[in-house]
Amino acid sequence: MIVYCFDCDGVICETTGTDYANATPKKDNIARINALYDAGNRIIIFTGRGTVSKIDWRGLTEKQFAAWGVKYHELIFHKPNYDFFVDDKNVTLKEFEGGFLIVEDFEAENTLDSLKRRLCRVLDRFIERDYDHEVIRPFRVQNMLQNLSLDYVQKLDKLEAESCINSLTKKS
Repeated sequence: MIVYCFDCDGVICETTGTDYANATPKKDNIARINALYDAGNRIIIFTGRGTVSKIDWRGLTEKQFAAWGVKYHELIFHKPNYDFFVDDKNVTLKEFEGGFLIVEDFEAENTLDSLKRRLCRVLDRFIERDYDHEVIRPFRVQNMLQNLSLDYVQKLDKLEAESCINSLTKKS
């Protein structure tokens, strides 16, 4: 089981300012979240609704989620009011909407093939990021990640070969 934490406004629904009553569901994102839920993962919604105004938006938010069919385990309010959120486990909305978290990968067994597919998908997302404002140039990042990918896949192939040899020696 993997624990996912999603923002409400801007991810689950489109909201203009603090007009939460007229928020509209982002159906594709809700479907992605529900697929993760259905795959046995834990879904937490973390929202800033009411953080600044101190208004309790829980009742409205829960009614909206029920009407929109959002599946979740926990709804947490009072997310801090900030301009940028920096985290080592962050996935951007663009990455999420672009298929960064592919449900089939997490439903499948942790086979070497699924690990390879996941790694390649992750590396593709890193390579596609906008590095215009970074000190490291895109071609250097791409080369570094491709070398890392090749090394990782080779290690997985070695593990697969070792696993096969171990299973054969146990049978004889």
